[in-house]
Amino acid sequence: MRSSKLSLKPIFPYLLATFFVVGAVANLLALGGAAEDYARWGYPRRFNFVPGSLELATALLLLRGRTRVWGAVLGALIMACAGATVLLNGEPGRVLAPSIVLAMCVLAGLLHDGARTVGSVQEEARP
Repeated sequence: MRSSKLSLKPIFPYLLATFFVVGAVANLLALGGAAEDYARWGYPRRFNFVPGSLELATALLLLRGRTRVWGAVLGALIMACAGATVLLNGEPGRVLAPSIVLAMCVLAGLLHDGARTVGSVQEEARP
């Protein structure tokens, strides 16, 4: 009898992309006091659109096999900046969440197996 193992590897990038979509929406719509936080940290007015747009780009990159590593790198950079922002502004209690997501981005990059896509298979088939 064959045992079945549940693997998160195939769905992990999609779960991470979902997190970044939620973050993008929260930033783009300035939900939960995002705009006030950025103002308190000294960022210019409407700065929330910058991380919101980058988070949306991260999510889109994570969804495609060919761009997944780039999505993981961009997501890790965003989370590193988020962690640095809260630390530099004397809010060490808020660094845990971006640190965990940064680690998840690194893991997503390491788990990426260079998934073959239709385009890459076609290129290999050419003489």
